[in-house]
Amino acid sequence: LLHMPNLNVNAVDYMGQNALQLAVANEHLEVTELLLGRTDLARVGDALLLAISKGYIRITEALLSHPSFRDANRLTASPAQVDMMDDFYAYDEDGTRFSHDVTPVILAAHCQEYEIVHTLLSKGARIDPPHDYFCGCDSCNYHQQYDSFSH
Repeated sequence: LLHMPNLNVNAVDYMGQNALQLAVANEHLEVTELLLGRTDLARVGDALLLAISKGYIRITEALLSHPSFRDANRLTASPAQVDMMDDFYAYDEDGTRFSHDVTPVILAAHCQEYEIVHTLLSKGARIDPPHDYFCGCDSCNYHQQYDSFSH
C-alpha cells in the first residue's frame, strides 16, 4: 500500500464495502491507520459509525484523527445532513448499514459506548436539544413528514 500510490483504496467488494470499512469491521487498527494516511479516502464517516457500533475505541480514536474531522460539524451532522456530493458517507443502499439520520454521538449513546461518547463530546460533537412536542416550525414539520421510524 505504501509502495503503490495509484492503488484505488475506494474500490468496493461485492457487499459494497471499501478497504477502510473492511479494516474497521475486522478490527485491524494498523491497516486502518495506514489507510487514513491516504488523501483520497472515501466513506470515512461510515467507517466511524461502524467502529462506534462495534465498540472499537482505539479505531474510533484513529478515525477521529483524520483531517475530515477537523470540522466538528462532521460529528454533529447525520449522513442525511451532509452534502450529498461528498463521499464521506455511502449513499447507496448496500454501502452503509446505518440509518441516514443517525449521528456518531447518538449511535455511541445508543450502543452504550460511554468512553466513545466522552471522546466524541471532547472533539466537539453535540446533540441539539429537541423542540417542543407541539412545535410547528418548518424543520419539525419536515421531520414529522419524513420520520425514519414511521415506516
